Amino acid sequence: MLILEQKNLKRFVLQSIYILFLTFNILAYNNCTGSFEASNEFGSTDSSVLKSSFECRSPAEASNSGTHFLSKKQYMNTIEDLFGSQVLTDASSGLSSLSNDFFDEELRNKISSLDSNSIQAYFVIAQLISKSIVSNTTRRNNVFGTCSSLATISSACISAFINNYGIKILRRPLSSSEITFTNSIFSGSGTNNEKLEATLNYLLQSPYFIWKVELGSLATSDNFDLTDYESATKLSYGVTDSTPDDVLLLAVKNGLFKTDLEIRTQAERLILSPRGKSKVSELLLHWSLSENPQDLTSLPASLKTGINMSGLELAMVSETKQFIDHIVFQSNGTFQDLLKSNLSFASHTGLAKIYNHTPVTLGNPEIITERRQGLLMRAPFMTWTGPRTNLIKRGVDFQKRILCNQIPSPNVDIADDRDLDAFTPTEQLENTNRTNIAHQTRGPVCMGCHSSINPVGFAFEAFDSLGRIRNQEQVFDLNQSFYKFINVDTKTSITRSRSANYPIEDAYELINYVAESSEGHECFVRNAHRYIAENPESSKDDCHLNTVFEKLANSKAPIKDVIIDLFLNNNLKRKISN
Repeated sequence: MLILEQKNLKRFVLQSIYILFLTFNILAYNNCTGSFEASNEFGSTDSSVLKSSFECRSPAEASNSGTHFLSKKQYMNTIEDLFGSQVLTDASSGLSSLSNDFFDEELRNKISSLDSNSIQAYFVIAQLISKSIVSNTTRRNNVFGTCSSLATISSACISAFINNYGIKILRRPLSSSEITFTNSIFSGSGTNNEKLEATLNYLLQSPYFIWKVELGSLATSDNFDLTDYESATKLSYGVTDSTPDDVLLLAVKNGLFKTDLEIRTQAERLILSPRGKSKVSELLLHWSLSENPQDLTSLPASLKTGINMSGLELAMVSETKQFIDHIVFQSNGTFQDLLKSNLSFASHTGLAKIYNHTPVTLGNPEIITERRQGLLMRAPFMTWTGPRTNLIKRGVDFQKRILCNQIPSPNVDIADDRDLDAFTPTEQLENTNRTNIAHQTRGPVCMGCHSSINPVGFAFEAFDSLGRIRNQEQVFDLNQSFYKFINVDTKTSITRSRSANYPIEDAYELINYVAESSEGHECFVRNAHRYIAENPESSKDDCHLNTVFEKLANSKAPIKDVIIDLFLNNNLKRKISN
């Protein structure tokens, strides 16, 4: 009894403190219900109405740009594109020692670091690559030329390598000191193969290979004009996550990478390359929370009845990628097309059944006839490991990623207090998931944030844990035995800045809101910028981001062109230091 009284006292004190805090610090909690200062009305896309909250003060401004080492993915892509897939395979034991890249999920801020293990790994990888190339005649001749197989390697052979592969590896012409050192390797002792390996080791361990070095020339006290080679490197890794290809390096060499038109021409070419398409696909998968479906193996057997579960999670992501490729590249589609298209490319029998159409054959898409549309209503976002959907996770993820609203992590004490208000397990069996969550989070302590989280989750209750549309929820007991059906209610309303709550019937209308609102367009621009820059935006990026927003929201430009505009920011040709 004493423990219960202490719990109740603790709850009363917490609620009292929270109410006082909410009264005097209301702005801090506005982040839970909407962070945009948008002025549009739902359903309107007129250019005089759709406005962003980006405040452009100086078009010449841009945020500080640091010098970054290659991400693990960029490093591996670079090795494969320079030397081939077999060399990448031969270096796999060293690559496994490299630290993985980690990003803050909300702001896409890179938080991995170059540690001592990675530095040692670069040394090992360089040796493995060098041995793989030099020990194979075809690969050696491709990199160093057939002259490298002669008894004596001439100075002309060395010069040809420096002016060909040397430039490819360092992404710029070698300096005089680098040329001198390379020549000294060949004038020293050792076999020809040892000298060739030593040369590759030297270049592959250079900071100019491991890092995207930006030195340029000093323009002002904190502004450096990048060289054309540095700008080309920045563009290539931005668009393709890999090193500049031969066409781009040749353009720079011939002075054809200087004007805005010349640079845009290269960006348009690169985004259509396999690596460029893959980068766009990964960006959109990340934005739409479709990268990693949940493991569905633990779902009750009766919930999966009639669904081919073999390879289903993989098929979900594969179909989403096909959809993205069709909208962005094959159809040159817009943001509206991305969010509203009713096409499906589900060839997997289980996924086709979830989408309620016959399996796709010969790549010809099927039409989804139910209230499902576009990228944000694909199955990967809906999946969950249990029979009852994770309504709160759906709401939090959608608010953060799709509407860019800040949802703070729950306080442990508040979470404990919330759990005290939950229905008992027996009582929960009699209610819908929505009813249980609404009851559990009804207190003022919780509703500071759940007032914006829950409505989104309610709207998505039209989808079960497989991502299948439903009118009734299947309730299962603790033994995962079917208990009963309960009708699903998806009607709710969402909070909008500077205007009354907007009523919606279900997730279909919620996606329409994203497709037509300033919030939806602006948040997409923010997320795409963060993904490309590997850094959150700052107020100094507002001019550029507002220009991209206007193109996305008010011109109905192809989304591919909008993404290209994000690459072509003020930092592409200059470096602003700290």
